[in-house]
Amino acid sequence: MKITYRFIDGTETIVEVADESLAKIILDMNRQEDAKQHRIAYNERSIELFDELGIQLGTCDSYDIEDDVQEEIEKRKRVKEALSHLSEKQLRRLKLYADGKTYREIASIENTTPSVIFESISSAKKKFLKFF
Repeated sequence: MKITYRFIDGTETIVEVADESLAKIILDMNRQEDAKQHRIAYNERSIELFDELGIQLGTCDSYDIEDDVQEEIEKRKRVKEALSHLSEKQLRRLKLYADGKTYREIASIENTTPSVIFESISSAKKKFLKFF
């Protein structure tokens, strides 16, 4: 079985592995590493999106859970209200962007151009920020 290795610098090499069970283990390890990298990229993109939308993440100085819960409820209401003012297209595209898709990938899914996607997401962000 042949396995393709991709290095950080973009180069690739093909290695032939005679033992098929060993090859499956290597492929499984590669899949796990790819999944890990995807999760990291997803989390980074989510944090960037929160920052762009003006939602602050961090720790709380007080430990009054009741206040925290009430504050979280209010914040969720504001987010829900803000999202209700977006069009279905904007909401769908913003969700894809938050999931880590690039403008180009979203454009391919939506059968349009990346510039249209950029404008749509930018407009959605502006609408959203009016509530914060």
